[in-house]
Amino acid sequence: MTVLVPYQTLLSTVADVFAGRGVPADRAMIAAEALCHGELTGVTSHGLVNLTRLYLPLFDDDRTDPLANMVIQTDVGACVLADARRTLGLWSASQAMELACGRASRHGIAMVSLRGATPHRLRG
Repeated sequence: MTVLVPYQTLLSTVADVFAGRGVPADRAMIAAEALCHGELTGVTSHGLVNLTRLYLPLFDDDRTDPLANMVIQTDVGACVLADARRTLGLWSASQAMELACGRASRHGIAMVSLRGATPHRLRG
């Protein structure tokens, strides 16, 4: 049986799930877009299955901090090392990419290494 859900409905539902776990609305939407993108592009291993398999258990076990902000630890212009401080990788990866784009436009090249995002180990 195939179930079709309008994209905006799916997106807002997934964002609401994240927001219900304390993720700010803007971050929840970015995380939801990332999971829905996996589904829409056929890369289901990176899609909605991870909402219940990976992400909700992170909140249940206090292994993620929905309000933490990335901290730059080393900054040498075009190269940055940042600590996501246990934020959702779905959101912090987007934040790191924005940082890299800004650095690349300024320096012609950029590299951002991000650590500490979504520390997850599957229970089992």
